[in-house]
Amino acid sequence: MDKKKQFQKQVLTSKLKEHTIILSTLEKSYNDLINSSNINITNSNNNSTLTNQNSITIDKLNKLNVLTILQQDKSSLENNKKTIKQAINNLTTTISQLEYNLKQLPLDTKNILTKEINILNDEHQRIENDRLETINNNIESITKANLDKEELLKDIELLKVTINLQANVITNIQKESHSSRKNILESLKEKKQLKIKLNNTIENATINVNTFIQQIHNLNNEIDNLIEFKKILVNCAYENNTDNNTDTDTNTDTNTDLESYHKLYNIDNNILLNEKLNKIDDIITNNKKQILLFNKNLSKTETINNYTIQDTINNYYTTNSNKVLTYKDTFKLEKEKQTQLERILDNKLTLYNNYQTLIIDKINNEFKSKIECLNLDKLNADKRLHIIKLRMNKEYENKKKELKKQIEDTKQEMQNQNEYIQTINNNIKIVTTTIEKTTVINDELYILENKIKKHKEIISITEKDLTIITNH
Repeated sequence: MDKKKQFQKQVLTSKLKEHTIILSTLEKSYNDLINSSNINITNSNNNSTLTNQNSITIDKLNKLNVLTILQQDKSSLENNKKTIKQAINNLTTTISQLEYNLKQLPLDTKNILTKEINILNDEHQRIENDRLETINNNIESITKANLDKEELLKDIELLKVTINLQANVITNIQKESHSSRKNILESLKEKKQLKIKLNNTIENATINVNTFIQQIHNLNNEIDNLIEFKKILVNCAYENNTDNNTDTDTNTDTNTDLESYHKLYNIDNNILLNEKLNKIDDIITNNKKQILLFNKNLSKTETINNYTIQDTINNYYTTNSNKVLTYKDTFKLEKEKQTQLERILDNKLTLYNNYQTLIIDKINNEFKSKIECLNLDKLNADKRLHIIKLRMNKEYENKKKELKKQIEDTKQEMQNQNEYIQTINNNIKIVTTTIEKTTVINDELYILENKIKKHKEIISITEKDLTIITNH
């Protein structure tokens, strides 16, 4: 091997050694950087930080794309922070509302109590009005009762006079007993005349009603004949138009009927068919109007007859029901009247003599009972307000205690949220620092990797050149 090749070999060997030392130094720095770099990752779901035992080295971070994970973790923490801030704002609003409700509680309770007191005052006013009305009614009732007592005394005096007059009537009956036979004969005569009048009235009414009924019947028959007349006219006109005249006997009978109808209703046989039909319709219409008139007159006649007959019957039976009184019957009847008057007098005397107990005391007792009911209503109204006050005081204390507890619980919850958001802020700082450190380490590793790659390429080239020189 010549000197030139030896020199080249020495140079290449020296260069290979130099770059190998540099490569070893770079690889040691690379491994030291990896071994000395432990990245803590914040878990946004449970807010816990990974310990050194669970740390991820740089080569693993590259595979797992830790920077993306850390950015996502930071974004999640920031979103949680916004949510908690909103929750804190809501809690602040809730506390303000609760404190306002607590402040308003006495005023609301006072307003409710004022309403209840107004209700009580209205009830007292109502009771007082009823009391005054009851007192006035009692005064009026007592006054009226005293006036009624005076009227009762007048009725008693009048009854005494009436009884005396009735006694005179009985005396007169005894004197007039001899005229009883004459009264009987007069009654029998009157009864006979009424019987004759009743029979005549019934007979006349029947004749009037039958007359109207017969007239209505005749008009209905005439309408039927006119309808038949129209039917024959139309049939004859149809047969003449169709030239169907095979039945001579039937045509002869029909012509005979038509001639009779024309004469009966004074209709010219030579006029047109429509004019004939119109004249027939006019006759039918007039007959129907006449029937309506007869029906009205019939109804009116029946009503008048019924009233007249019933009035005659009532007079007849009223007269017959009036028993022809004998002397003994009349005496007995008037005696019963006198007894009844005496009974009424006894009842009125009993009422007058016991008027204080039966009337005045009863009115006063009713007045006393109503006043006692009104007093009881007033006591019940006062008792109701007292019970309401007790219940309101209890509800006030319970509501006050409840509001205070809600305020304290809400404040505690807000404190917990503040602590929670502070923890999130700390985790965000840790993640931010980790991201920055990771970025710096990745940059340094990237530089080292490029240098290592460069020196490896030099070493590889140098080894190839050295091999070539050695082989040649």
